Amino acid sequence: MATCISCKGEYSEERPEECPRCGADNRNWHRHKNLGSLVRFSDFFFGSVWGLLALVSLVLPLVPALLWDTFNTVAAMRVVVPLAILLCFIIFLFTHALKLSLREYEWLRRIKKGWNPPLSVISLVAFTLALILGLAVVFVLDTERTRGLVRVLLTIAFSLAFVNVTLSAMLMAIRDYAHGLDELVPQPIFMHEDRLLGVIVGAAEKKLGDDTSLEVQEWRRTASGGVRALLTFNSGLEERQVRTSGGVQTIIVEEEQQWETVASAWGQLIYLEEKGSKRLAQVKLAQ
Repeated sequence: MATCISCKGEYSEERPEECPRCGADNRNWHRHKNLGSLVRFSDFFFGSVWGLLALVSLVLPLVPALLWDTFNTVAAMRVVVPLAILLCFIIFLFTHALKLSLREYEWLRRIKKGWNPPLSVISLVAFTLALILGLAVVFVLDTERTRGLVRVLLTIAFSLAFVNVTLSAMLMAIRDYAHGLDELVPQPIFMHEDRLLGVIVGAAEKKLGDDTSLEVQEWRRTASGGVRALLTFNSGLEERQVRTSGGVQTIIVEEEQQWETVASAWGQLIYLEEKGSKRLAQVKLAQ
């Protein structure tokens, strides 16, 4: 079984054209994730200028090594160069491993409450921080050799400047990758309310029993982009005998039971609880 790109449900690799959970067509996604590692690497890093810059940023810490004597007066270059290279590789690998999660973040931030900055803004902040840290080192180049805490702080600042350049380039490369992938695969299910509610109702019915048929009475989005919904179950019309002052009469009743549920943005049930007791939804005299 494989994981659906739209709802995170499972679909058969033999039938990727329809996810049994949400109905999404996963054929393009199935082809994409089964590409060779070299092809995917090439598409990501050579498919946009940001991918190329991310690769270049890995060797950027070697540039100040060419001016070792100049920078060594203010920062410990024996520490800066290896530390910056190590941290850049860690950020490089970490962000690349999270590229699909960051794509989902780009979609989720549109429906989540509060301020959720786009990747481009986070990238700009990282680059600005890199620029500030780099300039802080450059501005003290003309001073005498630094010592003590100042030298330690400048060494850390110089290393983090390169790390932020890598982070900035990788975030922009991931943004471009996400935009390209969005043209091929279905959007996340939380962007389509009717499909999302259908998945939630289906999950609730499965949990309560196959003979349960639920309807959405009301719903709203949660702060995290999920759904809080009130579901109703109608038992169907049922004849009952009641005793009145005029004798026994036959009436037709329909009972209703309400269930409150909270689900994630992907339609996964967080909890499902019965709300109140059964109540009469309809009462009428039998013909």
